[in-house]
Amino acid sequence: MKWYDNLCGPYEISFDITNKCNLRCLHCYNSSGSNGIIENELSDKEIETLIYDVIKLKPYNFCFTGGEPIHRKKILIDSIKKLSNNAIKSSMVTNGLLLTEDLINELKESGLDQIQISLDGDSLAHDTLRNRQGAYDIVIDSISKIREKRIPCHIGFVPTKESIKDFEHVVNVGIRFGVESIRTQFFMPTGRGNINKRLVPSHSEYRELIKKIIHMRKLIESKNIKLKIVWDDPIEHFYDVCEKKPIYPQVHIKANGNVSPTPYLPISFGNIKRNSFSELMLVKGILKKIHDNKFIDLCRDMVCINDLKLGNYELPENFYDEDLMII
Repeated sequence: MKWYDNLCGPYEISFDITNKCNLRCLHCYNSSGSNGIIENELSDKEIETLIYDVIKLKPYNFCFTGGEPIHRKKILIDSIKKLSNNAIKSSMVTNGLLLTEDLINELKESGLDQIQISLDGDSLAHDTLRNRQGAYDIVIDSISKIREKRIPCHIGFVPTKESIKDFEHVVNVGIRFGVESIRTQFFMPTGRGNINKRLVPSHSEYRELIKKIIHMRKLIESKNIKLKIVWDDPIEHFYDVCEKKPIYPQVHIKANGNVSPTPYLPISFGNIKRNSFSELMLVKGILKKIHDNKFIDLCRDMVCINDLKLGNYELPENFYDEDLMII
């Protein structure tokens, strides 16, 4: 028996609580702040109903993403409290620019388990990618405040032609503040990332990054430093689907309520404005419908990061057009 055989719902749920954003980052895979979903986001009441439904399913972790989640501060805090009171872990991904000391206190008191904050190289590389002068200094200050409050903190690093050389700098920041992990992955060729192709590292630059990751892991281990360096590959989403597990362990909910196993394809299996989340999971059986042959075939075609451009497929434009629904 495998660990996921006894699941009655998803193990982990990620939720774009908003696609509104205070930045216009050059690499943003879903064009946060300027995409087509912003005017059709779930209301606070709909999010409250979603959280009550999530509690019924008892996932291990619920991750608030975006956009910038802090733009929905009130419902964000309320949701974290409800999840925490029902023994469900919660996490948040943020650019860090709106994290005041008072807000960090609120997040801790509400029961937030961990924060991932974006740091993309030294001050020049980070500010350039994030399209905001002074963003680096604010992020460093936010990381410091998060650690002062003893909230587990992770750093997300996006390699670009400008930032890839700064990976060691980011690791040293992580060591300095005692963060839990440094997480990095391929530059996503979607959203604004597809517009700013000049930022994509070359194959040789990626190879050097992998060598640097291996070197830094060994160095950290030799010094007995408790810091993980994680290389993520979005293509793993599609490998998991193709395994045809009895139940798919991860689900993503877009800001407009569309439900899918992955945010990287414009394909959904229902919307919580029309059916409750628990109904979609338990009655309509989304976790089994994920094995639909059309979806599986498309997932099998996703073999490298550039396939996410979807140029050879007659599909809607992700995060701008209406998703293709498989119901």
